[in-house]
Amino acid sequence: MKRLATTALFVALLFGGAKTARGDGFVYSGGVFTPISVPGSSETDVNGINNSGQVVGVFAVGPSAYGFIDTNGAFTPISVPGSYLTDAIGINNNGQVVGTYGVTNGQSSMSYAFLDTGGVFTPISVPGSLLTLPLGINDSGQVVGLYQASTGELSSFLETNGVFTTISVPGSSNTYVYGINNSGQIVGYYTDDTGAAYGFIDTDGVFTTIGVPGSYQTYATGINNSGQVVGFVGHDAFVYADGVFTTIENPFSEDSYISPVGINDSGQIAMAYSAPEPSGFALLLFGMIPLGIVVYRKREP
Repeated sequence: MKRLATTALFVALLFGGAKTARGDGFVYSGGVFTPISVPGSSETDVNGINNSGQVVGVFAVGPSAYGFIDTNGAFTPISVPGSYLTDAIGINNNGQVVGTYGVTNGQSSMSYAFLDTGGVFTPISVPGSLLTLPLGINDSGQVVGLYQASTGELSSFLETNGVFTTISVPGSSNTYVYGINNSGQIVGYYTDDTGAAYGFIDTDGVFTTIGVPGSYQTYATGINNSGQVVGFVGHDAFVYADGVFTTIENPFSEDSYISPVGINDSGQIAMAYSAPEPSGFALLLFGMIPLGIVVYRKREP
């Protein structure tokens, strides 16, 4: 479901390209969906959450888009100097943020990745890659995400102290990683030759498959320090712990989707929402950023 230009664009693609688009995000806790909306914005998208309940994402105001940190309802914008779009994607408990930003060069646009440490932006780039998309960061500063190789192939990475390691589930057709906890456990999903998708937990190179019983496609998208995993199947979300799946039913329209993008140690879940029709924000992003990579995760009807 996530894509490789910025998270907002990436999530619109994640929900099936033009078929669906990202809507305002939520924090889910104790059965309650609490909407997150930056005052004065035309749309607010949620991408991650830490143990303090700080939420990161991206919001649109007119023709511009900015990343943000939401701290108990106080919104702090994040904007990489010289960029026309900044998207905050993940946040750790030290307040470090990973994300992407877009710049223009004449009539062309390019997307780059960053690590924001107290307002200091450090580039993140898989060596030799065309595009890098960081999706998660733990308290040790390890970063996971996706990248497009020079061949055009989409792959997953783990970055530790500047060293990049490719993550691939043995025997899979494709592997996509989305989250990492403080123990270094990584979650994501992989596909096989039949087109089926399975979630996984990678613990020091040992891959454990996660599959909702009776489902053809299970997507794992976040993990906390207790090992609880969040993800989605169809229109609904789930929490997975100790072999047990707990369903979070979509309370919205039948043709909409909910998708967790992170879970903290208190069990608070940052949640994305997609509506049946592209929103203005999604259309703005489609126009502003070269697609590069088409679909990372695809919703099936």
